[in-house]
Amino acid sequence: MEVMLQHYPVFAYPYPNCIFLSAIKRISLEVLIMNDKAEIKRQIMDQLYAMQQKIDELNIIIAEQNREIDSFREREKDLRMITDNMRDMIAMVDKSGFFIYLSPSYKTILGYEPHELLGKSCFNLSHPDDMERLAQTFSRAMVTE
Repeated sequence: MEVMLQHYPVFAYPYPNCIFLSAIKRISLEVLIMNDKAEIKRQIMDQLYAMQQKIDELNIIIAEQNREIDSFREREKDLRMITDNMRDMIAMVDKSGFFIYLSPSYKTILGYEPHELLGKSCFNLSHPDDMERLAQTFSRAMVTE
């Protein structure tokens, strides 16, 4: 912060006028400091207002994301209700053929609890005569993904 001191005339008093000049300079400095404080306060208020606008924008984004998450959870709940109550075996595998989801019907039909097969290869459940055809079908499915 740069402070500019103005020159004031020297008055002739019977006592040393340095006290009077110091008081004038002090008052001048105080006025400059008050003006600087007002400017700093204005800048801070402008920055706070800009930050509040950003916070409001982020709150809107967060609210939209929360609505999307709730919608996703509802769809997942509906799909899980379908897969949990159907008699067909439904499974999801990763690109390497390892189970990442198995419907509860695996227990009813094959006797395996779904959690027992998670992370295991889907090829392990295939009949050896079907292995080659299954591998080809799986490879084609991964290419067309």
